[in-house]
Amino acid sequence: MATSPSPAKISFDEYLELERAARFKSEYRSGEIFAMSGGTPAHARLSGRMLVLLDKLLPGCQLFSSDLRVYAKAVNEGMYPDVTVTCEELQFHDRRKDVILNPMIVVEVLSPSTRDYDLGLKASFYRSIPSVEAVFLVDSERQYVQRQTRNLGSWTLDDLTENRQIVWKNGHQAITVSDIYAGITLSS
Repeated sequence: MATSPSPAKISFDEYLELERAARFKSEYRSGEIFAMSGGTPAHARLSGRMLVLLDKLLPGCQLFSSDLRVYAKAVNEGMYPDVTVTCEELQFHDRRKDVILNPMIVVEVLSPSTRDYDLGLKASFYRSIPSVEAVFLVDSERQYVQRQTRNLGSWTLDDLTENRQIVWKNGHQAITVSDIYAGITLSS
């Protein structure tokens, strides 16, 4: 039985060289490149909503859309979170300053085609970044948020589905599940 040869692995820096010249975004996974597809209106609105809500809740922090790459050095993964938050001075992979190493919060909006990967491996890649305090996985088909938070070196995973459940709190202000999904038609 003949088998096809596996593609040659490339380094993260080789990926960056290709990605920076590419017309379409792709993510880097352990030496391989994976093309990214477009999202639904619900996906886009949920990403935007999380950007706005976190921006109000975290004054003085920097928030970024899915155009900014994050690199998880410990696991050699390069990703485009839907929303990235950092409250410290940005640390970059190289002089191009288009890949950050120190996000504090990352948000992924789940799509049917990427749900399992995002909830499993991709979330674990984000958790491998020492600066990450929280990972939010926001479903685009039903009102559901998985909140993953670091506490004294270990991670807590909470499944949030009730409208009044608090997703993130800062002082007296909070983001609830209903805040995230208000007025958004889900793509089920």
